[in-house]
Amino acid sequence: MLSKYWLGGTALALASFLSAAEAPKIRVIEEIVAKVNNDIITRGELERTRLQLEAELKQQKNLAGAQLATEVQKHQADALRDQIDQLLLVQRSKDLNINVDPDVTRRLAEIQVESKISDPDKFHEWVRQQSGGQSSANAIRASRCSRLHNRPDIRL
Repeated sequence: MLSKYWLGGTALALASFLSAAEAPKIRVIEEIVAKVNNDIITRGELERTRLQLEAELKQQKNLAGAQLATEVQKHQADALRDQIDQLLLVQRSKDLNINVDPDVTRRLAEIQVESKISDPDKFHEWVRQQSGGQSSANAIRASRCSRLHNRPDIRL
């Protein structure tokens, strides 16, 4: 009687093992950290922001080691909130039909001349690296909408 249960249990364990082995492997490409209306913020975007912040602190304040880690940690606490605020400002400006696209195009042209990168693909990749992974237009659009937020005649 005992061997009957043992054999049944062994068969069940073997069947579950084989079905688990045949299950497709799921690979997480990007983890969503926050959803702001129809836009998302991913863990990768936050990581790129952290790396950019770290590079800026190294260059501007000559920090390293524990001091750098402490300073990055202070600023990192606000990174998600800042990105959510940027998305909300861009969304609100769209709701109010505020079009900053001509400003964005003009500013992109200025940056391209200043950077002396004539190839459009290389330029957009350079801007993406400089802006922590955002596309060049989105980074400038967020900046322009942030400036609108500070104007007294426009209430966002």
